[in-house]
Amino acid sequence: MATLLHRVHDNFIWRIEGLTPTSTRSRRKFRSLDRQTPRPGEHFGVTRGFRVQRLGSGADVELTDFTCRVADHRYAVEVYYGDEFGGTAVHEVADQDRHDIIKDLRYPGSWNGFNSSNTDTDIGIMDRQLLGDSFDFEGGAWILRLEFGVKAKEAEYA
Repeated sequence: MATLLHRVHDNFIWRIEGLTPTSTRSRRKFRSLDRQTPRPGEHFGVTRGFRVQRLGSGADVELTDFTCRVADHRYAVEVYYGDEFGGTAVHEVADQDRHDIIKDLRYPGSWNGFNSSNTDTDIGIMDRQLLGDSFDFEGGAWILRLEFGVKAKEAEYA
């Protein structure tokens, strides 16, 4: 059996795109930019455009009888905000989006599935926690960066 770790990445995208933001300052939904390439000179300053990146893995946490292993992985979610907000409004939107994303992703019911056709598929997520976050202005856009720790099980049998 091949690893399902790529489905963990897909799970982040599917869950975040499915959120209905509670902030009323912007009606835009979250939209994954992972499969899009910017044109030269263009930045992703579109409000609620986001990317997911696997940052790396730690050592195996647990080894079973050679049927699977459990390891800790780190993922970053970067949400981009354009310049359509003034003053503190962009901070209000990002703070509420941060709350919405964390609330959904740490809930055990969000750990299965990776698209609308595979909503209950066990992809090996055993735990997902926020490790930290930041909010910075870079390249003409505000970027909310959330870093998550994910404990995932990977099967090792054929």
